[in-house]
Amino acid sequence: SNVYSSVKQVTDFFFSERTVDYSRVVAIEYPRRGIWSLGFVTGDSMLEMTVTAGEPLVAILVPTSPMPVTGYTMSVPKSEIVDLNLTVDQAFQFCLSCGVLVPPQQRVTDELLREELGKRLLGDRKLAGFKVQIAPPIPTTQTSTIESEHTKTDEPTDSNGSAPEPPNQPPEDSK
Repeated sequence: SNVYSSVKQVTDFFFSERTVDYSRVVAIEYPRRGIWSLGFVTGDSMLEMTVTAGEPLVAILVPTSPMPVTGYTMSVPKSEIVDLNLTVDQAFQFCLSCGVLVPPQQRVTDELLREELGKRLLGDRKLAGFKVQIAPPIPTTQTSTIESEHTKTDEPTDSNGSAPEPPNQPPEDSK
């Protein structure tokens, strides 16, 4: 009877006209810290998991590419979720295209990246009359000198590191 009830709920859900309304698009660090995955908020998580975690959890579907209707359902702490400036349609397009179709407002450019980094460094504070600029990295060149006993001499060297040619001297007379 319980099995029948569960199966009936699932089949009714999938075969009804009812659709899932994802409330928002988020990013979470998954499958590990430093790797970010797109997710759809599907609602609040289960009571027992939330109580065990000791903080509010949110149910999230992390879609798989290129079929975003499949994926992993996770309960993620609310504090670890980053809301994204994306519509659900844009997020689906991103997933369907395996990340090729990036919405215009999410495209990374050097200027936008510097601006966002500046905001984060300032804690999102607005400074009247000041423009935040983060300088591009200064190109560096690495040179290494390998010396061995065979090449090391006590002779003076010029700016290129080579020994200067000896001046022209007349040959010594052997008497």
